Amino acid sequence: MKLACSIACSCALAQLLAPLAAASSTLLARGRGREDPDRFAREAWLATHLKDVFEINKDGRLAKQSGLNINWNHEETRLRNAKNDCGEGEDSVVAKHQKQMEQAKERGVLKAGRLSAR
Repeated sequence: MKLACSIACSCALAQLLAPLAAASSTLLARGRGREDPDRFAREAWLATHLKDVFEINKDGRLAKQSGLNINWNHEETRLRNAKNDCGEGEDSVVAKHQKQMEQAKERGVLKAGRLSAR
């Protein structure tokens, strides 16, 4: 008898609480849901790859970098980006590639000189 009563009470309670649970889930879904998944993906990519420029704010939107969520050694540990690879100086990708091209040209001239000397 007690088991039947507890099952009946549980069913009645579930029926009473079901509309409340549905209403609260839709309310939460409205507030936290992503309206446009493509926009969210784009903003997340920008915030990740351009961390020194953008961040995701508390509302889940793209915002200007506040500086509070960047590592102290961000310059050394940041992700590689074309913007960072095209810098000036001897360590830039462009300068290294130019140096490799000059070395290849010199090797080609040396090989050509050896072949013509034979």
